[in-house]
Amino acid sequence: AELAAIADNVDAWGPMSDYTIPAIALGLVGLSAIVSVVLLVLGSTHAPVVTMISGAMMIAFEFVEIAVVGLSVIVHGADEPVSWLQIFYIAIGVVVMALAYRLWHQMADPWSVAWHAR
Repeated sequence: AELAAIADNVDAWGPMSDYTIPAIALGLVGLSAIVSVVLLVLGSTHAPVVTMISGAMMIAFEFVEIAVVGLSVIVHGADEPVSWLQIFYIAIGVVVMALAYRLWHQMADPWSVAWHAR
């Protein structure tokens, strides 16, 4: 019931009456993460770059969401746990990009992995 009230409230002040475009965008973010995981498991040399793109897509999606509907912590208050999801997903996107960047450098210089293992 509370989620329905929130959805009705968003429809009242939201910038769009149909959420098809945001749903497609979020689906592409998720698809990029799945492709990234598959490439990482297969050991592809393209995996780090695809993973960095996936992290950047996550961050970009959250910034667009903040621009469109506002920062949840400010709009709904910091005492609501879901208010922190935008910040949480931006942080996850940054961590994903940083780890992929590190993997990219390790794959470019395999001796650096052995050197740091000492």
